[in-house]
Amino acid sequence: MTAALASAALTPPAALAVALLAGSWTGALVAGATWLAAGAGAALARARTWRAVLLTPGEAGENARARAVAERGADSPGELRRWLVQGLLVAAAVVLLAAVPATVVVLVPLAVVLAARTATVTR
Repeated sequence: MTAALASAALTPPAALAVALLAGSWTGALVAGATWLAAGAGAALARARTWRAVLLTPGEAGENARARAVAERGADSPGELRRWLVQGLLVAAAVVLLAAVPATVVVLVPLAVVLAARTATVTR
């Protein structure tokens, strides 16, 4: 949870840096694509870790396998849609920050609140 809130708080300043360095539309494309690539990398790392846990012998492996069976089919297209919307929002933030850099003051707490709300709703 702390990592999610910290990354949410750091996203607007990072978007501001991209907007100031790369420009509005170019920066938006770079930021949105980077967000989606980072999401794909995180999903790959999570899948590899999950696979290793499932193949672990003993009680930890048994618990992981039981949980996998219980959650089978729980991944929905909503997860993919959420990542795509987040990528578009990051790109939009870059465009907004290129036009009005002072909006970073509003976007940092807003991003943290949205991340906290999303985390509590999905858990």
